[in-house]
Amino acid sequence: MANHSPWVKIRVKYENLPLIDMTPEEAEQVQAHIRAIAAILYKNTPASELTSLESIEKSVRRQMLEHVSPNVALFLSSKLLESNEAKLDS
Repeated sequence: MANHSPWVKIRVKYENLPLIDMTPEEAEQVQAHIRAIAAILYKNTPASELTSLESIEKSVRRQMLEHVSPNVALFLSSKLLESNEAKLDS
């Protein structure tokens, strides 16, 4: 990857959600972690769930709901609590 200044930001937008700023290095880290998670989930997916697009989609959705989403939600919830506590302290 090209050497980018640390202040260069990538703006990420998903549907109607607000834009998220991240550096190119952070975006690259996110992609690397996504690929690692995908490899682990794929390795632990029964072959019977990889027979059609429908079964693959159901398997991905199930695994995201079971393994990924709860942890992201916990992280985001703790960040929100920290933010709210900081506002109360000021």
